[in-house]
Amino acid sequence: MSTTSDATGTYNRYSFQYSNFDDYPKMSVWPDAYYETFNMFAGGTTFVGADACAYNRSAMLAGTAATQVCFQQGTSVGGLLPSDLDGTTVPPAGSPNYMLYFGTNNLNLFKFHVDFTTPSNSTFTGPTVINVAAFSPLCGGGTCVPQPSTTQQLDSLADRLMYRLAYRNFGSHESLVVNHSVVAGSGGGIRWYEIQNPSGTPVVAQQSTFAPDSNYRWMGSVAMDQAGDLAVGYSVSSSSISPSVRFAGRVPTDPASTLESEVNIVGGSGSQTGSLSRWGDYSAMQIDPVDDCTFWFTEEYMKTTGSFNWNTRIANFKFPGCGTTGTPDFTIGASPSSVTINQGSNGTSTITITSLSGFNAATTLSASGLPSGVTAAFSTNPVTPPANGSATSTLTLTASSSATTGAAAVTITGTSGSTTHTTTINLTVNTAAQPNFTIGASPSSVLVTQGGNGTSTVTVTSQNSFSSATTLSASGLPSGVTAAFSSNPVTPPANGSATSTLTLTASATATTGTATVTVTGTSGSLTHSTTISLIVNSSVGLQTAVFDNTLKAPKCVNVGSGCDSGPSLLLGRDTLSGGTEPNQPNTINSSCADGTSGTFHSDESNDRIVVSTTDGSTLAAGKTVKVSATVWAYSGFTSDHLDLYYTANANSPTWTLIGTITPAAAGAQTLSATYTLPSGSLQAVRAQFRYLGSASSCTSGAYNDHDDLIFAVGAGSPGFSVSASPSSVSVQQGTNATSTVTVTSQNGFNSATTLSVSGLPSGVTAAFSTNPVTPPANGSATSTLTFTASSTATTGTSTVTITGTSGTTTATTTISLAVTSPGSAQMAVFDPTLKAPKCATVGSSCDSGASLLLGRDTLSGGSEPNQPNNINGACADGTSGTFHSDESNDRIVVASTSGGAMTHGQTVKVTATVWAWNTGSADALDLYYAANANSPTWVFIGTIVPPAGGAQALSAMYTLPTGSLQAVRANFRYQGSASSCSTGAYDDHDDLVFGVN
Repeated sequence: MSTTSDATGTYNRYSFQYSNFDDYPKMSVWPDAYYETFNMFAGGTTFVGADACAYNRSAMLAGTAATQVCFQQGTSVGGLLPSDLDGTTVPPAGSPNYMLYFGTNNLNLFKFHVDFTTPSNSTFTGPTVINVAAFSPLCGGGTCVPQPSTTQQLDSLADRLMYRLAYRNFGSHESLVVNHSVVAGSGGGIRWYEIQNPSGTPVVAQQSTFAPDSNYRWMGSVAMDQAGDLAVGYSVSSSSISPSVRFAGRVPTDPASTLESEVNIVGGSGSQTGSLSRWGDYSAMQIDPVDDCTFWFTEEYMKTTGSFNWNTRIANFKFPGCGTTGTPDFTIGASPSSVTINQGSNGTSTITITSLSGFNAATTLSASGLPSGVTAAFSTNPVTPPANGSATSTLTLTASSSATTGAAAVTITGTSGSTTHTTTINLTVNTAAQPNFTIGASPSSVLVTQGGNGTSTVTVTSQNSFSSATTLSASGLPSGVTAAFSSNPVTPPANGSATSTLTLTASATATTGTATVTVTGTSGSLTHSTTISLIVNSSVGLQTAVFDNTLKAPKCVNVGSGCDSGPSLLLGRDTLSGGTEPNQPNTINSSCADGTSGTFHSDESNDRIVVSTTDGSTLAAGKTVKVSATVWAYSGFTSDHLDLYYTANANSPTWTLIGTITPAAAGAQTLSATYTLPSGSLQAVRAQFRYLGSASSCTSGAYNDHDDLIFAVGAGSPGFSVSASPSSVSVQQGTNATSTVTVTSQNGFNSATTLSVSGLPSGVTAAFSTNPVTPPANGSATSTLTFTASSTATTGTSTVTITGTSGTTTATTTISLAVTSPGSAQMAVFDPTLKAPKCATVGSSCDSGASLLLGRDTLSGGSEPNQPNNINGACADGTSGTFHSDESNDRIVVASTSGGAMTHGQTVKVTATVWAWNTGSADALDLYYAANANSPTWVFIGTIVPPAGGAQALSAMYTLPTGSLQAVRANFRYQGSASSCSTGAYDDHDDLVFGVN
């Protein structure tokens, strides 16, 4: 910040920090602050929206510490421009800073009021939507500007408004001027606007696209001087014109929304090559603050062909009428300048008289060139504008029922003494509209099942007082389908509407598939039609979903063997060009929005979902179903992941994870997983296809796609399931151990169920605390199973089968039973209370075994059972990498060095089998112990660095403290420092709990 008015003098330097990458900054000067906007990118790559900031101008001018106030916008707002003050007349006191960006055929105006004393009082309101003439961004916002003698094209940057948003207070009104680049015929043009009254209801006072020929004009900047003269500078290029610099302008007496002939500032004589497409980023048209008349424009051009060798031209010019005291005069304008009316009706245009050089005399208005049968009337006549202000009168043009039709140029003349000025209105008189009607159907897609029916409401709407009987008919019906209308014919009231319910009934043998049914309305010689997409599903087979307007997702309303979204309902993502997803985002109640970045079928999308029973039977509770999602994976497919979820109640979903699948290749492919259907008559699955990130039912990534499929589920036959917890039991000779056996009702089952055990090793008996058990309908009942091992029972591990029998229905589960001798080596089993492997019996050692800890988190191909396998699940594992390429801890053994039972005060050896990445030098194993596994306090044993990559066993020794149930922890990490719970993305943390004498 300059400390004086001398730009070569001293400056105070200020720095403001942001958590995201602050790209494309645009700064403006305003009385209460310096305002700046950015396009923010998380991690430098993911667009998160525009950020609007205000810096404390008073503090910065004084050279004292300054603060900022910012309002971060969402991803739908980008390329935001702050208003920049021109001239000596400041905005009205308390005026906010205006900020603008464009949307589809509109401008969006925000108001930023900052309060540095109480920042929480600051506000950022809007946007106010300002509709403008339709436009298409040049090059679709990308790269297409041609140059001579090269195929290298230049960036248009037409996806945003161009710097500056220039503000000027003329006293009689406030104006904002701005521009951007648009398609103009076979070339490109500068679309410019003058917006008046931004503090109230904004008015588009002027708008136009300047494109006098088929060359490409882009990278513009616009401003106005104190007299209201306007100039816009820009680049121009084509296959025959090297990138050059030009400008065009206008004075207030020119016809509204026009520019005079362009002026060449400097002609280019070379093209930009070397695969360099970026051009300018922005240009700047500024007004000299000394005289408030001289325009200064700076822009890039090419002297010679090459790469990174552009030149910059600075030009200045001045309109002759600025800064001089002229003869009092006025201008006249009409808005709109084109009016269309029908015979027997009228239309209006606002006529504005604007004072120049102090003019304030009465001005009489008149209209000439009126077609026969058309009259003109002014609401105020004459009108007298205030000096250097303006006054308006509403012109009403009225056409009689027999007025001459066609186009006419109506001249509006303003006369004050000997001074006259005119403007023209293009008037079109059309023949009085004839009575007519339209026809529509809602819904426009109907699904019926063989033997069933479906309905659609057909609406006939009157136009121009039509009120005649209209006969309805349906054609294109598939074989076996009939159509019936509840009312036929229908007669809409004049300028109203009438409805009839169309019922489509399919016989039991109706042809299945999709057909286009045409509904036609006929009244005399008038005929109009609409279409309905009719889907006839088999009464038992795979059902085809249709979009449900209530739940906002594809839905199969009838129970079948499966439900298919089909090839088109989910195709694409959000509004991607070429791949706009119908009815997006296709999640229940639109609860999860899709990402908007990327290119269709180059970046991620989920395009189809099918859910079906694995045995071909109808969908019913307790059935195993396969969920298949057809996705499009990015070229870096290992960074993509499909998360599959289900919910038992589609009307009020609670999502349960089925699993995560990583694509095996780029492009289109089908990824599948299975799960068991819960109870519920209307269920749903969700496919979330994401780039990076972690599993979630609704992530917010810019490339992520989320789709739901809703389907009906039958009740199924009554039955039950049997389970045991724990499913692994260890018992020492001469002792006993227990497992809880649970019988769970399915589909209303509530009969007595007898339990039995088979596969017991010699010397082991089994007894149930309750037998038989009777679960309540859709509930569960339990029985405690006690295993008793004699002192001579056969040692080792056996698979014991628990069978439940009720009539002809049976269900089984298994328990892994380990019989050990006193003081012998113990095998751990997963303890569901402590959530880690546990040897409950004291032995000479405790071993997690080869499978309990194998893998890490949910890595594909190496998903760790019961992860994270540490006490109370207190330390989550990292999720990045590939199984047995990156880090994992796969086994832990703790053993007495004396060979006897583990007893406090003795030395034990802890051995962890790990998989080390690469050479192993970047990895480290931290070993810890705790004297009380129920409430662990971790004590560091030591750190070991693997001597090589791949599988290897790393060991350390320590002395057992006092405590009957102890634990060790293996923390295997990539880089970082020793910790009992490190947070690295590749780190694995596992505990082993064991008994101690």
